Amino acid sequence: MTATQAAEVIEVRGIQPSAWDRLNSYSLTSDEIDGINSVTLTDLLLQLPGADGSPTAAGSPPQLFIQGLPISRWLIMLDGVPLHSATLGSADLSFIETANLASVEILSGSLSSLYGSHGMAGVILLTTHKESSRLALQTGSHGLASVSANVAAPVSEKTRGRFGFSVRSWDGMDQQELPGTEDNDGLFQYSLSAGADHELSNQWRLQWQGRAERQRREYDNRCYDSVSFATVPCEPELEQRSEQQQLSASRRQGGGLDQLQLSYWSNRVTDRDSALPADSWSGQNDSFATTRWQLSAQQQRHWQMAGERVLDAGWGLSLVDETAAGSAVNYQKDQRTVAGIFGHIGLQHEEIGTQLSWRLEDATGQSLRHAVSWRTLWKPAAYGHWSVELGTGFQRPGFNDLYWPQGGNPDLQDETSYGIQLQWQHMIRDNKVTFSGYARRLDNLIQWVPDSTGWYSAQNTEEAELRGLRLEWQRRFGDFGISTSINVTEASDGAGEPLPFRAEEFGQLLLNYQTGNWNWTWDMQYRGSRSGNQQSLPAYLHHDLRLDGPVSPASRLVVSIHNLFDTDVQWQQGWRVPERQLRLQWLWNW
Repeated sequence: MTATQAAEVIEVRGIQPSAWDRLNSYSLTSDEIDGINSVTLTDLLLQLPGADGSPTAAGSPPQLFIQGLPISRWLIMLDGVPLHSATLGSADLSFIETANLASVEILSGSLSSLYGSHGMAGVILLTTHKESSRLALQTGSHGLASVSANVAAPVSEKTRGRFGFSVRSWDGMDQQELPGTEDNDGLFQYSLSAGADHELSNQWRLQWQGRAERQRREYDNRCYDSVSFATVPCEPELEQRSEQQQLSASRRQGGGLDQLQLSYWSNRVTDRDSALPADSWSGQNDSFATTRWQLSAQQQRHWQMAGERVLDAGWGLSLVDETAAGSAVNYQKDQRTVAGIFGHIGLQHEEIGTQLSWRLEDATGQSLRHAVSWRTLWKPAAYGHWSVELGTGFQRPGFNDLYWPQGGNPDLQDETSYGIQLQWQHMIRDNKVTFSGYARRLDNLIQWVPDSTGWYSAQNTEEAELRGLRLEWQRRFGDFGISTSINVTEASDGAGEPLPFRAEEFGQLLLNYQTGNWNWTWDMQYRGSRSGNQQSLPAYLHHDLRLDGPVSPASRLVVSIHNLFDTDVQWQQGWRVPERQLRLQWLWNW
């Protein structure tokens, strides 16, 4: 087998989800990602069912909920490496450039049984282009300029290498309205990546990948001045540095897969605002750094009867070391080690299958946690695809929640969840119909709640309830296509009060027309009214218009207008929907 065939054998990056973990999954392919012509990952995720939020400007922090839970409750993995910050409790979505993404997949459900803490709501899998070579150029309104390239080629008969880089710059927009912060929120970022796959034998395969990124961005915020003891508008400039490496060894044999993996990820953030005194909590040169080492081993086996798989089982171990250190005016170094053991067993016979998965996890200085999930699948030919999942999950607080001097709470409890998720999918003639629902209870939900002065602090909500229904319909009429989704959600605390910033209803309508090789798309996204911390926020309708098609056999052009009618509406306190933007992207694959 040659190196060019190696990718057909198996892709091993990170702890591997099984087909059972993908029962409630939604994905975007490479062609779909290119056609959306986004700048931020938030814009991409808003195209997936169950995602609620607002498009973001270049320098602005992401504002996104999926199934009623903020993005910090979803584990984000880039090529199998968890992008979880032990400091902030989540990944910074603005740090992930989208031009070189080959796929985006959301696995919803209680995946703490596979990934532990931070998989409580689900996992977002991001995969970059590795097996093909491509060049992407993007330009547009507000000074947008981006170039991304990836080259993959055989080095020898059994080795394949790749190298990539990207540079993007954007003047941005003034998305948050605060007095004295009228400038735009800009972004400059560049990244380098490399990797190699080597086939050691017919069974063993070795993989390495590395990535380094640098970013500088501005955004508007409210900072705390430790001299005047007041919150004041400020315009921090963030500098971020991120590195990740991963080494994997895998063995494919007739009965399953063995995998050993070591990964490293680090992220350093420096927050500058010259308008504040240097010794203020949010003043000049505030910084913190996070590093994460993870060692994992996983083994999977399956057994067949009469050529059909009837039993599969697997188990694994993981060891994670997380370290965070802040500047003198922030918080001092903190560290925790997390050890986990997990496993699953599944049975399948003809149209019915079921799987039970579990995980035990312990962290230094914190309590032992467990998660269990049970999934059942029924696929009768005449009645579509049915699935049900019951599961528990948990999430540990980030160091920022625990130790931030002005608002951290060292007495925070771990979040725990209990939930059920149902889905039915069926093809009725030329119509694809999907119906799904979920209900989840959370204990000790961590929220940053404002006090009478407007300053925020971390608190546990004793109880929260999340419920939702989603209906999708897709159909093609010759050259015309239509796709629509309707979502109804309810997110409330133990007193029945709605959790802030979640829309009770939201949806999307995609109208598509194919003329020759060119494709027109009108994308309409509706976001219902929502409650804020201080006031009710209005509903709005957001329109995007896109045109894409081939320029040559190897290249493609995408032209898009985002926020076509220049909707101007407040989405959160002080935050507004970004104004109208024109973008052009040229893609060349070889």
